[in-house]
This record gives sequence, C-alpha cells and structure tokens, in this order.
Amino acid sequence: MQCLNCGGQVEWAGGGQQARCTRCSSLFNQHNGQLTPAAGGAPAGYGAQPAGYGAPAPGYGAPPGHGAPPGGYGAPPGGYGGPQPQHDVGAGTFDMGDGHQLRVKINGMTPENFVKNKATSMVLGWIVGAVVIGLIVVGAVGVGLYVSTQSGNATTPAAAAKAAEAASWDGKSTFTCGGNDVVALAGVTATAGVKAGGNCQLTLTSVSITAPVAIDASANAKITMTGGSVTASTNAVVASANAKVDFVGTAVNGKVKKSGNAKVTGAD
Repeated sequence: MQCLNCGGQVEWAGGGQQARCTRCSSLFNQHNGQLTPAAGGAPAGYGAQPAGYGAPAPGYGAPPGHGAPPGGYGAPPGGYGGPQPQHDVGAGTFDMGDGHQLRVKINGMTPENFVKNKATSMVLGWIVGAVVIGLIVVGAVGVGLYVSTQSGNATTPAAAAKAAEAASWDGKSTFTCGGNDVVALAGVTATAGVKAGGNCQLTLTSVSITAPVAIDASANAKITMTGGSVTASTNAVVASANAKVDFVGTAVNGKVKKSGNAKVTGAD
C-alpha cells in the first residue's frame, strides 16, 4: 500500500492494523485492506510536512526534533513490512494477511486435484472412444465379409440347374461346363468325354472315361480328376489357353496335347 498523503511506501505495526509512511511519517489505520488517517494525523510533535518535502536523506530516521511515534512505533523487529503472504495455488490456499487464509475448492477438490481429475477423465474418454470406434469398424468389416461369403455361397438357379445336370449325367453324351460353373462328377463310367471352358472348375472323382477325346479344357478352366481312369484313342487331354488339368491317382492312357499356357500334371 502507499501513503495517502505523499504516495510513499508504508511500514506496518500492531499486527498489520497500523501503518506509517516511510517518507512523510504520516500515520494510518488499516481496516479490511483500506488505509484511513489515524486520529490525530501525524505522530505527536509532527507538523505538516513543509512544501516540497521529499524523501528523507540517507539514514534519515524520525524528522529532526521528533521523538518515537506514538503507539510503540520504532524500528520493527526482524525488518519491517510484516511477513510476506504465503499462497499455495495448487492446494487452493491464499494468505489474506493477519492470520487469515482463504481456502478454495472446486467440486470438493483442491484446484490441483481437480485439474488432475479432469485430465485423467479426458484421457480415459479418448481411450474409450478409440476402442468403441475400433469395435464398430471391426464389426462392420466382419458383417461385410459375412455377407460377401454368404453371397458367394448362395445357390443361384443356374448353379442349381448345373448341379442337377451333373447328378444326372450318365456318361453317354459329352458333359460341358463354362462361365463360373463349379461342378462335381462322381462314380460315372462314361463313353463320352468332358469339356470345360470359361472359368469352370470341374471335379471328377472315381470317373472312368473311354472316348476319342476324354478331356477338353480351354480358357481358364480347371479340371481336377481323382482316381478313375482315362482311355482315349485320339487324345486323353487337349488343353489350351490358360487351362489346367490335374490327375491324382488316375490311370491315363492316351496322348496329351497342350497349347498356350495350358498345364497338365499327373498324366505321366
């Protein structure tokens, strides 16, 4: 605080309830943080400061001819000015002077603990949000894969018709497949061959074929024959383009003819 008369610094006494200007020695009372002139104005024997009175000379104590100020004023013990306020913002305590402290709490917590709690809640919120989003993404991908798989496995009318044709094949006429057909033939003794084109995937199990051309594969067709036998007077296999024919434990009698990138395995 500053002197109300000259603006100089004040020093304290009386437990912070009284003050004296270090420049003009004016006396004041302090109440609720406000200075008011002390009764009687300057200390006994003090007159008004002469015009133009400035700061005391170095080492200046009381003005010449003046005794000690009333009320026990002298040099304050341990250095004047009183104890400095001790604030602890984190704990929410503020020193208001004269032994009084202001305690602040936010939602029942000290400011420091409140900030820590908020930060922890924010981080946990981010983590939970990330986990929830991750679960949603994984679930969406899983549903998509399931739907895709089910769609791929769905039996279309065309596929059902081809399966019925394969089941009723008696081997007396050439069996053909193409497009994206996936067909299986089993346990047939045939006098006519099989012909696959497009992307057809044809599986023969325990099938015996005796015909001029037993197997004709073209385009991207893939034929897998397990067991059984092939006996051909012209060609056991005619494979072209990117077709692939695999024999597994099959007795193959006849010539193998390949062209393009076609492959035939197990015919030796």
